[in-house]
Amino acid sequence: SRGKPQLILFDVIFSGSEPGADPGFAQVLREAGNVMAPFSFVSGAVDTSDDVYTPPATAAIRVTGQPPRRALDRREWTINAPRNPLLQALKGSGGNLWTPDPDGTTRRLALTIRYDGKDWATQWLMAAQHLASKGAAHYQDKTFVAGPIQVPVDDEGREIELHPA
Repeated sequence: SRGKPQLILFDVIFSGSEPGADPGFAQVLREAGNVMAPFSFVSGAVDTSDDVYTPPATAAIRVTGQPPRRALDRREWTINAPRNPLLQALKGSGGNLWTPDPDGTTRRLALTIRYDGKDWATQWLMAAQHLASKGAAHYQDKTFVAGPIQVPVDDEGREIELHPA
């Protein structure tokens, strides 16, 4: 954080625990005050009676309109997320679910995922919202809008590839 970035974004899931390292790492995250790290949705039937299977609250997003989004069933998906004390030290979090195209390359990402009756933002959307806006989001005419952020989306709520590979 020496260069004073607006946001530090990890693309690493800090799940599990390391009792010897977590308190010190959490302190560094807290002091920086601008660090985000993702959580993941993991496919697999599990007993979901525990709150450990709820995404981090900082990833919750209120979405209005008729979003073309992917819905995940809590009985078929679980959450792999940072645990305390790391979770409490983060500025925010978002999901990192992605689906590759038929050739194995991922070119589009869903911006929101419906899970357990709520909407959850992806890591990339949460980062953009922290930098650009704080308002609620909505889908309108196959466009995702959140403050100044406007992203065209496909029928699954994934960003449309504007520059094909």
